[in-house]
Amino acid sequence: MPRNFTVSACQYIVTEINTFEDFITKVRILLNKSQGADVVIFPAERGWYTQEGDKMAVFQLPFAKVGFNICYEAEIPECAATLAEQGAELILTPSATFTEQGFWRVRHCCHARCIENQIYLVHCCLGGNPGGPLPGCWARSSILSPCDVVWKNPQGIIAEAHVNQEDVISGEINLDVLYENRLGGAATTFKDRRRKAGIYNIWPSHIK
Repeated sequence: MPRNFTVSACQYIVTEINTFEDFITKVRILLNKSQGADVVIFPAERGWYTQEGDKMAVFQLPFAKVGFNICYEAEIPECAATLAEQGAELILTPSATFTEQGFWRVRHCCHARCIENQIYLVHCCLGGNPGGPLPGCWARSSILSPCDVVWKNPQGIIAEAHVNQEDVISGEINLDVLYENRLGGAATTFKDRRRKAGIYNIWPSHIK
């Protein structure tokens, strides 16, 4: 298996949804093809006749172990943590955010998940003014890494798209660097989070 590879993110601008019924039809076609579901649905989506799932799986692809967090799931730390526990090295996060504030909420959380779990993440955004029940979507896709000196960009941004424009970005992912960083980086969060697991089990928690 190659230890370094190039990954790309496509940023689409959509203007083709006309009515609520048209929107629902398109969503159902996509869900039927993927046979997947969000585990945690964004509150505004609960009236869209969608259902929440209960599985968060990791897939062994030829280049890496990959998992998915869909949009709002990036804001729920447990969704990324369980993928990391299953060996995920790269998380793919497609999103459609209706405001710039919503975009940054997802983006900041994506980066937090990178740092907490010491993984790579590709954030693929939908942009444009779809119409129907959807307001405009704010987009700036990115390829993210943890923030440490082994990566060139101190902000942990490997590549970043233009704002609200159709775009394709590419960046290099190196798994050897990732594992070395987990062992000896400035912040070994992947290891240290697990080192204190016994204490976390004693603390009050929403999971219990």
